[in-house]
Amino acid sequence: MRTSFRLSFSLELNYEIDPPGSDFIFSVHAAQTPHQQVIAESLTFSQSLQYEVCTVPESQARLLRLQASPGSLCLQYQATIELDHYYAHPDSLCEIPIAQLPLSVLPYLYPSRYCQSDEFSVLANREFGHLQQGYYRVQAISDWVVNHVTYEKNSSVATTSAVQTESYRVGVCRDFAHLMITLCRALNIPARFVTGIDYGSNASMGPHDFHAYVEVYLSDRWYTLVYF
Repeated sequence: MRTSFRLSFSLELNYEIDPPGSDFIFSVHAAQTPHQQVIAESLTFSQSLQYEVCTVPESQARLLRLQASPGSLCLQYQATIELDHYYAHPDSLCEIPIAQLPLSVLPYLYPSRYCQSDEFSVLANREFGHLQQGYYRVQAISDWVVNHVTYEKNSSVATTSAVQTESYRVGVCRDFAHLMITLCRALNIPARFVTGIDYGSNASMGPHDFHAYVEVYLSDRWYTLVYF
């Protein structure tokens, strides 16, 4: 089943830059994909500067590159996007044997710097190996992460990985996502990290912000998990 709707949003980023200036790479632009169309957008800066927006072929992410001068820098981005959502009944979503996965999906089974899935085989199989494969096992992994990790602002740093998150049991959205991806990959379920905006989040968490999500590959497509 498909459904479409439009979403408008804006964001503002502020920096104080020391001499001699700084190079930036931002990921603030809404992606243009077969399922997400940018209807309108605007980008403004408090400094007069040259910039470049380029698209990463593998992910369709749009990156903004610029060199800012010393002093204050304010970046403002606004966009209206149209989303084409695809919904499937959970009973219809199954795990795909490795031998049948598309080649483009295979990299999302590998361990990585933040998702050391090769170190989680014992834990993943003990907790989830006996469960029915498919959507419900993925949902069980999601529930386990939510129930075993406490959301706490400023509780992790840029180098925090799934190993530390599982050990300390605290983190932010990025850490929840890394741990879930790791557990999925340990069970040969392709999973990847995606970013968006925490639209619809609890107002008690403050203004809307960038947010980390997880996508898993089930049946014949990627599905986004919203779990915290």
